[in-house]
Amino acid sequence: MSKYTAEQARSSLQKMHGHPLTVAERAELFSMASNYADLLRERESAKTGVTDEIFEAFDAAQTKAMGEYEMQQYHAGKESHLVNALDFATRAALKAVAPMLASARVPDGWLPIESAPNDGAMHVRGLMVHGNDGKALYWDACAGHLDAEDGQFLDQGGNDFGWNADDFTHWHPLAAAPKPEKE
Repeated sequence: MSKYTAEQARSSLQKMHGHPLTVAERAELFSMASNYADLLRERESAKTGVTDEIFEAFDAAQTKAMGEYEMQQYHAGKESHLVNALDFATRAALKAVAPMLASARVPDGWLPIESAPNDGAMHVRGLMVHGNDGKALYWDACAGHLDAEDGQFLDQGGNDFGWNADDFTHWHPLAAAPKPEKE
């Protein structure tokens, strides 16, 4: 488990709330931090193989780029804007860790249900269906999310699959959606 959590990212953002930013800058900053928090949450729930080393490299690259941006603005005699600095630094940091991220991948195969996300993230759950005689009949897999209110595994429309959440024995992260074809 990472020492970085989605809640820590959101908390840091809330602490920055008192800075003199325009409404638009605050909205953009919140959006950027929320995206970062979502990345962390996905990493925590899906066990994607993104390591603390990658996040530490990201943070180091982002900090270095923030300093470089501030120096560029200072030498150019321009005022520094926090949102622009964060954008510049985040892009530089992502570029710095891109090779590491490319090598981090979702584990092959099914994972034990105990490690499945319980935060509403979409994923696939599976179970072996047995007949009355105890013989395995078939493997059933369903894509959905765990509902926070009733603890059931539901599809995107909020319907259950006919199984209790406790019936599932394994899970797997969803693959990324295909990109739309260019016309």
